[in-house]
Amino acid sequence: MDRNNPEKRMRYLIVGGVAAGASAAAKLRRLDEHAEIIIFEKGPQVSFASCGLPYFVSGVIPEKSSLEIMNPEKFKQILNVDVRLHHEVVSILTDRKKIRVLNLKSEETTEESYDKLVLATGAESFRPPIKGIKSSAVITIRTIEDAVIIRERGKTIKSALVMGAGFIGLEVAENLAAIGVKVTVVEKSSQLLATFDPEMIAPMIRSMKNAEIDIRLDTEVTGLEELESGKVKVEFKAQDTLETDIVLCCVGARPRVGLAKNAGLLVGERGGIVVDNYLRTSDPDIYAAGDVIEVHHRIDSSIILSPLAGPATLQGRIAAKNIEKTETKEYCGVLGTAAIEAFGCTLAQTGLTERQLNRAENSDYRTIYLHPDNHVTYFPGSSTITMKVIFENNSRGRILGAQANGVNGVVRRIDTIAMAIKLGGSVFDLEEVDLVYTPQFGAPKAPVNVAGMLAANRIQECNLFVDPLDFSFSSDVCILDVRNKSEHETERIAGSINIALGDLRNNYIYLNPARKIQLVCSQGKRAYAAHCILAQLGFNTVVLTGGLNTFRDFVTSGLIPKTRLESHSPDASAGHLG
Repeated sequence: MDRNNPEKRMRYLIVGGVAAGASAAAKLRRLDEHAEIIIFEKGPQVSFASCGLPYFVSGVIPEKSSLEIMNPEKFKQILNVDVRLHHEVVSILTDRKKIRVLNLKSEETTEESYDKLVLATGAESFRPPIKGIKSSAVITIRTIEDAVIIRERGKTIKSALVMGAGFIGLEVAENLAAIGVKVTVVEKSSQLLATFDPEMIAPMIRSMKNAEIDIRLDTEVTGLEELESGKVKVEFKAQDTLETDIVLCCVGARPRVGLAKNAGLLVGERGGIVVDNYLRTSDPDIYAAGDVIEVHHRIDSSIILSPLAGPATLQGRIAAKNIEKTETKEYCGVLGTAAIEAFGCTLAQTGLTERQLNRAENSDYRTIYLHPDNHVTYFPGSSTITMKVIFENNSRGRILGAQANGVNGVVRRIDTIAMAIKLGGSVFDLEEVDLVYTPQFGAPKAPVNVAGMLAANRIQECNLFVDPLDFSFSSDVCILDVRNKSEHETERIAGSINIALGDLRNNYIYLNPARKIQLVCSQGKRAYAAHCILAQLGFNTVVLTGGLNTFRDFVTSGLIPKTRLESHSPDASAGHLG
């Protein structure tokens, strides 16, 4: 509203609802009670829980209405916002500050003027250009209507193929499997969940195999054909085929930028609308937010797409603040904080991954792995969390990223580290922060504290630790496993010998002081204790970070050959000393 002219009401038009558009409308109303605010949405809902769609498929979310967060009536009643469903904005007339709108029901076209315009057109499901991809048997999951179709089909089908092993693909796979459908997951790349480092998804792989999910990596679908039987014949690049009842296309989404492009707005190399730090497009009277824009990563300022509801909601609010000019608010970018729970396993992440940092070319960072329990083990119900923290390899120790997996307490730890990164924190801050301890929720040394301690040790003793990929199997290096004999007999790194930590002081004389010793245990704790003993006795030792638990994850993910891990060998005691 023009404070100098109370009679002039500002007119704000918003294209698209869901997270970004709806939050922009709500914030604009709170800032200006007198403005006219209109949301144009070409679909049948203005604000719905898109992240909940896979769970409607299986009935975890039983009612369709539960997915509808706000309807036009509530928008009008609570916020006095005019929502026009089934209205598609077909063009922006920037020179006249108008939009052209098609009523999809009446097929009438009208023009609407604006003082400021917000584009929240989101993204659209991507369908790869292959034969048969437009078949009615191939379904995407982007809207409530998509989920309704899949749920109805799920009552009669016996098999399904899911194309794409990202967040939505795995959630859909889990929910189909939960209602008795035999699921095959096909992924063109070499790993599931490409936003994680491969070793961190190993527990998910094991869980999916236990659930009898057919996982096919490095597999490309080249054609789809509906058969007279009603099944779909799926053709692969490797020239083999598979028949299934339904195909779910979950290979990702692309920003919906056609409207912006046709209006002459700047679109970037990543395919999203380019915005400045205030979420203005190349036209100063047009703002954009949500999945349709390109954003920068907070850590390295790289330009990325971030199709996440949390950032979209924040962007809508910030755009509204800047439109109203009650304050000038910069958008600080994203950390990519996200999580998935599927097949009994939770994975979460924040910041940069090791793959993004490019391990082959960048030596300015280090990693640590740890396997703490989510709370003290004497209290019933504890379970292991596997954590990976990436940090700068210098005295500052700035945190660059973190990933975790487990059953309970995973997201809480990653959220804590995300806040530390946001505040420019270091691993030394993680080491020293006082976090909640009560038996059912944590431990005196919280997992985040332990991560900080290990990272600080790695910075201060830079040559002490060895990563699984740098683990040596050379004949002039001794691999010493300091777990108990029974543990070593059950599973061990190939070529390792065994002296239990409790026996080490009496048996170190059997070790050759001329050979470098790589110390191994389950998680790294006993190996570090063994280093403290042997180093003071003159031995040259290094500790495998994360221990055998992490080494096993590298094997599961294919980063280390399976032959490097032995188990249940009849000659298991051959490598035991003392």
